[in-house]
Amino acid sequence: MRNQDNKPIILHIDMDAFFAALEQRDNPALRGKAVIVGGKPGSRGVVCTCSYEARVYGIHAGMSTTEAYRRCPQGHFVRTSGGKYTEASLQLMDILQRYSPVVEPFSIDEAFVDITTVMLPWKSKLELADSIRSAILSELRVTGSIGIATTKLVAKLASKRNKPNGITIIEPEETVAFLSPLPVGSIMGVGKKSLPRFHQLGIFTIGDLLEVETRRLELLLGKPVAELRSKLVLSNQSVVRAHTERESEKSMSHEETFRRNVTSRRVLQAEMLFLVEKVCRRLRRKGLGGTTVTVKLRTAEFETRIHQLTLAEPTASENRIYLAGCNLLEHLHKPGMEIRLLGIKASRLRQHCDTASLLPLDNTEEQFFEANGVVDNLKSIYGDHIVHRASVLYRKRRKRYSQRPSFQPVI
Repeated sequence: MRNQDNKPIILHIDMDAFFAALEQRDNPALRGKAVIVGGKPGSRGVVCTCSYEARVYGIHAGMSTTEAYRRCPQGHFVRTSGGKYTEASLQLMDILQRYSPVVEPFSIDEAFVDITTVMLPWKSKLELADSIRSAILSELRVTGSIGIATTKLVAKLASKRNKPNGITIIEPEETVAFLSPLPVGSIMGVGKKSLPRFHQLGIFTIGDLLEVETRRLELLLGKPVAELRSKLVLSNQSVVRAHTERESEKSMSHEETFRRNVTSRRVLQAEMLFLVEKVCRRLRRKGLGGTTVTVKLRTAEFETRIHQLTLAEPTASENRIYLAGCNLLEHLHKPGMEIRLLGIKASRLRQHCDTASLLPLDNTEEQFFEANGVVDNLKSIYGDHIVHRASVLYRKRRKRYSQRPSFQPVI
């Protein structure tokens, strides 16, 4: 099939309830059942995703597991398995790259594929899409839904039209008719906070948005909104960029929801060290270093507090990132403040390799990094449980730890 009008042909793949589907794939007893992936029932965790059988009860990502259990007590609650999901995601990207060299991962279970120049061997877009869908089902044994259009934003909206395991193709002349009845909030880039501004101006659907003259739209809502509107319908503003695995990494983070609210700064510092170890080990495994460190706190009142700082150079050193995190914690945490969640993120990632010294171990940064490498090797061979810093050993007895522990975290 030749591309007669030279317009881009962009495919978007969105896996169907990806994490829950993988759990059902690996455990036949869960197939056809309501599966909720995330925290345990009664815990303070949230739902990461859930199977379609669970969604009929109104359960959705971001809901507390307590509420999910209230709605579906017969559901099967499964803890997340990060390694399994990452491996399946890499397999998915490998399958897509067989069909086109231009694949842009959008998240762990989504990707854009530019198929403009690879259509010649195929009779139709539907035939190509069905081949991709069949390959995913055969090799991963889970399903995904596909949308095809001339822009990324429309392809992404199309992939949601016939979930699960569906294919939706929007031809160029069908674009406006397809978009017009959709709510303006369905556009990627229009969030809950900005939505009221659209509604105040009488813009409730994408059709309403398309009718506003560009200059007026810039004056009312700003140039970014006008550009976003253009990207919906102008194919020359929608480009799929192929990413390498390293380039697709934008940040690495880890967070923890506590069983009980924490008020002690020392407990928060110890928890920070545990989270930093997780993040830095992943950074070193990929040969990356973070330049910006971000700390997130969520209070007992569900207020989210975020602060960040930028380092002089990228690093994967636990020492540097931990000290930066503690500095941020000083600004965010006030005496007596009850904290239910703590998280840390390294972003602005760059290819990086800290140098290690061959001198006897002392407190210089080089020896810290050398020690980190030894610990990484031990954990790779024997598991994460094999060695811990003394400051985080309290986690093994978290139900009994005091809000005023007698230790001072050490690095």
